[in-house]
Amino acid sequence: MKINIWDKLDYFLYYDHWTRSGHSNSLNIRKKILSTLLSNLEKDNISIFLDKKSVFNFLHHNEYNLEAEAEYLSIYRESKNIVLDVIRKNNYRIIYQDTNQVKIYIDKRLIIIRFIKKQFFNPKLIKIEVLDCEIYFFRQYFFQYYLLQKYIQKNKAILHRIISKYFTFLKRMNQNKLKRDMNIRDIEYDKIYKIGLKTFLNLNIEHKNSPSWIVRKSHLDIVTNNKKNLKVKDIVNYLSNEDSLNSLMKRVEITQLDDLISGSISHSKYFWSSGNNFFLFSVYYQFRKGVVPYKEANEYIKNKNKINLYSREYFEQLEPMNDIEITSFLKDNLIEITDNHISSGKHRVFAMIGRLVEGKEYIPFYGRIY
Repeated sequence: MKINIWDKLDYFLYYDHWTRSGHSNSLNIRKKILSTLLSNLEKDNISIFLDKKSVFNFLHHNEYNLEAEAEYLSIYRESKNIVLDVIRKNNYRIIYQDTNQVKIYIDKRLIIIRFIKKQFFNPKLIKIEVLDCEIYFFRQYFFQYYLLQKYIQKNKAILHRIISKYFTFLKRMNQNKLKRDMNIRDIEYDKIYKIGLKTFLNLNIEHKNSPSWIVRKSHLDIVTNNKKNLKVKDIVNYLSNEDSLNSLMKRVEITQLDDLISGSISHSKYFWSSGNNFFLFSVYYQFRKGVVPYKEANEYIKNKNKINLYSREYFEQLEPMNDIEITSFLKDNLIEITDNHISSGKHRVFAMIGRLVEGKEYIPFYGRIY
């Protein structure tokens, strides 16, 4: 039986949580989880080993590096059903299971157990201490690790040079394009720039490899035609096609915000994954007075307002800004541009896209370039 509960966003938010919280803060939790799990499995005489990823982690750092996203263990395939019984008896949450592995989530940490065929592994073992627990690993991993390191060291300089040149080239290409569009010789990073229409239209709405495509996927997909249109002018053209915007408005799914948002709103699955309306409504309703910023969303929800935040009803009861008010608003609220893509101020940008789709005049943004 296959179980697959987590999606790509769940994994991203899991890694992001520990990056923000600090990996060192997971130490005591990981010690307790590993110790308890090993104890529960050993009661049934199950042979359990440290798997390759965790072994390589230990060998590479000469100690266990807590930045590892999970603890990787392995057991012989013939013990699989017993292991699954132990997991269920202890109410460990299974987030993924297939023929070859099971992933369990305990106290906000992941443990990944791989089911291996005994005949493929040399029985010679090495014992080490990881997270205050003594555990064995297959000696063949030791030799595999050092062969891999030898290969990496031999090719490291070449690989580093190629990768470095590639990213330097991309950055320079994006910056040169931006400088041409803005008709400037050099970018001053502490300077506030007025963003003309040509520059605005040639900006990318989001970096194609940004985590936003994971966290805000449904909201970005509906306005970019599933990531096919990254450039502002392409989004304008897409939404300007006959009845395109009205058609999308019929497909919109409203995010229902009934409960307080826990943790960071910018990385909240509850906030971003239950609808697709946030950016589309910015296009459709454009610039409105008194829109509650994300950082004050919980305050709005806490006050038990009858109108669902960022819904159709919410925007329709707000008064539109006139051109003078928009001009002043954009001067006071800067956008940020990083490598020719918009890294801050997307709702304002989509509101301007809405103006252009409707045939209204472009009003300049002001922003910093990084």
